[in-house]
Amino acid sequence: MQYSVGTSQQFIIVTNAHVVARATSVFVQRFGKPSKKPATVLSIAHELDLALLKVDEPTFFDGIPSLECCEDLPQLEDRVTCVGFPLGGQNISVTRGVISRVDMLENCPAGAALLGVRKQCPQLLSLQIDAAINPGNSGGPVFDGNQRVVGVARAQISGAQNVGYIIPVSVLLMFLRQYQRGNDSVFPGVASVGIAAVQNLESECLRQRLGLKPEHSGGIRVAQVNALGPCKGLVEKGDVLVAINGAAIAEDGSVSLRESERIGASYLTYNLPLGETCMLSLVRQGVDLQVEITTAVDKRLVPVWDGLDCYPSYLVVGGLVMVPLTVPWLLDKYGSKSAVPTVFGAQLHSELTRVGDEIIVLSKVLAHDMNFGYHNTPCGIVSEFNGEPVVNLQQLLKQIKSTTSPYVDFSIATDTSSSNVHISLDLEECKRNEESILGQHAISSAADLCGTKETSVH
Repeated sequence: MQYSVGTSQQFIIVTNAHVVARATSVFVQRFGKPSKKPATVLSIAHELDLALLKVDEPTFFDGIPSLECCEDLPQLEDRVTCVGFPLGGQNISVTRGVISRVDMLENCPAGAALLGVRKQCPQLLSLQIDAAINPGNSGGPVFDGNQRVVGVARAQISGAQNVGYIIPVSVLLMFLRQYQRGNDSVFPGVASVGIAAVQNLESECLRQRLGLKPEHSGGIRVAQVNALGPCKGLVEKGDVLVAINGAAIAEDGSVSLRESERIGASYLTYNLPLGETCMLSLVRQGVDLQVEITTAVDKRLVPVWDGLDCYPSYLVVGGLVMVPLTVPWLLDKYGSKSAVPTVFGAQLHSELTRVGDEIIVLSKVLAHDMNFGYHNTPCGIVSEFNGEPVVNLQQLLKQIKSTTSPYVDFSIATDTSSSNVHISLDLEECKRNEESILGQHAISSAADLCGTKETSVH
């Protein structure tokens, strides 16, 4: 794809975020050419599953025409062609099918749906096609009958037949425009108005109870407002949202997409630019209101995306390994919702009410003579350190460094006990054995907070 940056033109490669996420090096190869060339990830959008790559080799794109994107949303039954390198061979593969569905779907990290956190992820416009999409197709272009790009191949549903999904051009352009505004190496996130949950209003009794008049033919009830969201203090629980930027919302939560087609109301907000205003039309106790909102990114108490809202962080004191509670940690530790302890599962949908708050968990006890008696302590939530509440990992590190007590005491909530488990360690023994514990388990630093390493927590 050829892309304008200011007055200059440059070629970029578009692929899926999951193709290059956490890659230490990236190489690209032209079809029909034997050599691979190094590429640089310019920007990655985890929530959109898109990434932009740059190839420094000046001749790499010689002879390659740029692809034309079609901004118009394809119609149902429009024919499409997927091009890529799926499993089953080394050469290029071409499959054909039709657009079979247009819908708003949550894009979640791989496996996150198993934890039941799908609703924590933003809904994005998605196109379902019946052309074969298999592992290896990811990031490949999808063309219409006029050889224009209408989307980027993304995923298939395991166990389903002829059900594949592509990212439409409108989502790609949203990513490109955001990158052009800020040149962010990581896409900051999908814009939100800060309404966390809504309820359809198909019950006439409930509509009357909320003060809706006969002229209000649609609308949905605001069930939850994000405590740190942009509409906090402007929109209230129990308000009826009837329109966004003048587009009416029906009582079933749908909006008009095209003639005879409807789609979820999140369609009206998913591609709004970050930091720009939109107008919400509300009814509050029978009174019509117009509220102007500045869009922002939703913040979560339990982060979902590795590399976007959470990064590997830990703290080791006396062999106790503390980490923030995140979806990537839960997936690595337990794999599925049924295996997750209730003490963690209950927090998955908790609301972030204060900037910087984290839920800190005891992830593991590194066995050592000094922590004998605690080796089989189950994972749990670290609620207190020396009688003080634990707010986040950074503050816990400060609390440990500044303590004047001869002991380090932790109160931990687990599934195995109706009351908190209490762990008490001798502070001087923690200091004296810190280096040997870390060395015994091949850990280079006593703490790593989003890349900031601490050789000692004391």
